[in-house]
Amino acid sequence: MSAAAEKAGIPAVSIVTAEYVELARFVAGSQGIPSVATAVIPHEVMSGAIQDVRPSCEAAVDQIIHALTGWGSPEVSGKSVAQEVLVFEGKDYQDAADRMESHFLAQKWSDGLPLVPPTRERVEWMLSGMDPPRDTVLAVGFEPRFGLITVENVAVNAAMAGGRPEYMPVILAAVDALEKADRALMRLLNGSTSNFGPLLMINGPIARQLNVNSSYGMMGPGWKANATIGRIVNLLLTNGGGGHSGPAGNPTVQGFPARYSWCFAENEEASPWKPFHMELGFDKGDSTVTIMAARGMQPIHLRPPAERVLGAIARQVHSMAVVKYGPMCHLLVLSPAHAEIFADSGWSKEDIRSFVFDARAQVALARVEAEGIAYPQEEWVKSIVNIVDKASLAPRSKESGDLAIVVGGAPGTYCSTFVSCSRAGATAKIDPFKPRNWPELLQQAGEEL
Repeated sequence: MSAAAEKAGIPAVSIVTAEYVELARFVAGSQGIPSVATAVIPHEVMSGAIQDVRPSCEAAVDQIIHALTGWGSPEVSGKSVAQEVLVFEGKDYQDAADRMESHFLAQKWSDGLPLVPPTRERVEWMLSGMDPPRDTVLAVGFEPRFGLITVENVAVNAAMAGGRPEYMPVILAAVDALEKADRALMRLLNGSTSNFGPLLMINGPIARQLNVNSSYGMMGPGWKANATIGRIVNLLLTNGGGGHSGPAGNPTVQGFPARYSWCFAENEEASPWKPFHMELGFDKGDSTVTIMAARGMQPIHLRPPAERVLGAIARQVHSMAVVKYGPMCHLLVLSPAHAEIFADSGWSKEDIRSFVFDARAQVALARVEAEGIAYPQEEWVKSIVNIVDKASLAPRSKESGDLAIVVGGAPGTYCSTFVSCSRAGATAKIDPFKPRNWPELLQQAGEEL
């Protein structure tokens, strides 16, 4: 907003915490102006940790007055022209590639893992998996940079990540989902001081066609589709949205491994219930990708009975330790063995959700304060329950549907995973993004992989 006002000739100031000063200037640069004026408020005030905000606000008044009356945007010497082609030379190919790596790292275009040089030939190969022209704009809402995501941008980042053209429909659907999602999802992924990362889950026939792992080690290494698809999305968040770690990018304090890659498919064949995308209203034959802002995972490694496992699930939801809680959504990835014992005991997904949220995941406000449990946001809590005093039970979410349940992993083990998320994820149908040469791409992949 400040950058837009300054471009229109209207004095403006961005009121930020110290952690976001460099980010405000970075965003201004991406919007075509050298910088913006800032007024700094302590993070403890902005987060609500300090109740008496007057001293800090009064201290910022002089900064605000100066920003609106005396501040001038610094002059820029020369013009910064984006280069379409970068050339790296060395004594041999590997030396040139190493120089490219060093340059990309310095420019914050890399995730730190080795990159595949995005040569013209490699980028053209990625473009063969997409029908729209290379200059087609796919997204403009990737915060904080708000850079244009074009078909060619996708191809370049896919090439860098080691992608294949048949992965492109999934990437285009993921970009579409993020562009159309509630802005809060993007802010969590690219602009939160907490530790978030994108979790991608694929449903439908395309998971098998692309060999996306849903069984043994589905969240671990060793599968090209899982590793590469998740990495491409993360590189787009970095290079399109400006989500690199640091004060001029993603201000996350510690970071999260999901910012490298976290992608898997639901094991629909092992599930006794409808798969996740059908619960959302899609047909069984549809292929979808879902993106969630994940912040951590906890194992649930318990043997039957079902009620014992349910109690463990409820405790995971109950004991979340974040600044404020609610309304939040989470993901429960049940192993086939756990799903089987629930189904054999007559439990549906909705039964599990109701058990978790009706009572087991509610907590008295007195315990919240005493035990360091996440404090519920009073605005929404009071809108759904009658809080009388600190003995009143506050729910951990608005409704039972806020717990997504899927089946994943290999048979024969009672080990499931609770994934702590935040706002609701975004889901998009992949099929509309398949190119005209889709059968040929799959045939080529079958011959090469």
